[in-house]
Amino acid sequence: MNRSRSAAVPAAGSCGVPPQSPDRGSATRFDLGPHVASTRSQTASNSEVAAGHRPAVRRITLRELLLSALVCIALLLPQAESRAAETDRFELRAILTVAGARHAMFADTDNAGKTHMLRFRESKGDLQLASLDPATGSVVIKHRGRRHEMQMDSPPDPATASPRGVIWLQEASIDDITEIYQRITTRTVLRDSNLGNVAFTFREQNVDTPTAADRLIEAFTEQGIELIKNGKRFAIAKRKGARIPALPNYAQIIESASDTSKKTSDSGLYQTGSIQFPGIDLNAFLDFYAELTGRTILKPTALQAGPIALTTQTDMNRWEAVYALDMTLALNGLKSTFLGDKFTAITPLDYDTDALTQPPDPDPDADQLKAGAITFANAPASQAFQRYQELASLKISSEAHLEDVSISLRNHTPLAANEAVWAIETALRLNGIHLQPTDENSVQAAPLAQAPDRKN
Repeated sequence: MNRSRSAAVPAAGSCGVPPQSPDRGSATRFDLGPHVASTRSQTASNSEVAAGHRPAVRRITLRELLLSALVCIALLLPQAESRAAETDRFELRAILTVAGARHAMFADTDNAGKTHMLRFRESKGDLQLASLDPATGSVVIKHRGRRHEMQMDSPPDPATASPRGVIWLQEASIDDITEIYQRITTRTVLRDSNLGNVAFTFREQNVDTPTAADRLIEAFTEQGIELIKNGKRFAIAKRKGARIPALPNYAQIIESASDTSKKTSDSGLYQTGSIQFPGIDLNAFLDFYAELTGRTILKPTALQAGPIALTTQTDMNRWEAVYALDMTLALNGLKSTFLGDKFTAITPLDYDTDALTQPPDPDPDADQLKAGAITFANAPASQAFQRYQELASLKISSEAHLEDVSISLRNHTPLAANEAVWAIETALRLNGIHLQPTDENSVQAAPLAQAPDRKN
């Protein structure tokens, strides 16, 4: 693995203590020079000098010299350790020279291996790509003014090496090669986040942009991963042989995207890179999904996936972004199903969402709840029961063990009271609890296995 070599060095003699030659016939003594030695008096008279009087000089013992040396070592050791750590900080992952631009990708081992991909002479924060030789595989970056030299392993024979059309990977991860593919093709890759921990190492030269893209697709294939173009803006990465999941919302996404009456509100662009998830947990992803769609998320509290990775490589409108998020969820084993205009259910792909009732129309005469008025974050179901009783004016009876089931629910938009009642019922159902009416004033909470199979 290539690590950077730092070119910065400490100033010479910054803590040096040159010895002074001992006087003839005296014991060995040392002069510390301007640091601790007393200087001659500035008031010495010309007569003293003429008379041959030597001004007094403060001499130190060997013990004092050793103490001074220890102080110097104590001061310089942390700096030396810092320089050593800085020297090993960056690892070169890729060199790319296609489409008239030169790029280098490197990982910052002091920042959880975060990778940076910079164009020649591009600066990003404290980093700058100062030099890049694609023929020899040498790269120089500057970090806070310090130069770091990196070198690819096994550079080619200089007689045959070409600096043009080079794609050179060294132990690049799936995240790395995905970003490179996106840069070359300007497509956003939608992918399963569990494609394995594999590394890519190869070098090609004299390739144009289409050939470089094909070589990356071939590299994916060699690792059992299919990379398939999907429309004009996307590509899908999945395990070989795995099917591309159907999206429950696809027809509505297409209809909404083509509906001219909605284009004014829905055509706002999400610029390239404005959606950037290098690997976030599901709850954070769904928080953004709720913000993007303006819908309240209904899901099993124990739902798991991820970490989820998605970085947009092109500008896209709202509905294209919704499609990207829906497909990313599907490739990670989950599906989003729109329910009415205000809700979406996030469930495993094999969950029968037809068993869920559709939300009611809002009651204009009912109380209106502001966004966030209902908030359960891994709360016991007993809290949801209490809120339900307040909103529905119904009494709930339940078995004790059901009251400890965890519920997560937050209304992202304002709701009428009857919509909120439905949302709580649906959230409970997604967590295995069914509310069964017993009379006009009460309901019974029961495990879902005891509930009727379909809509109630």
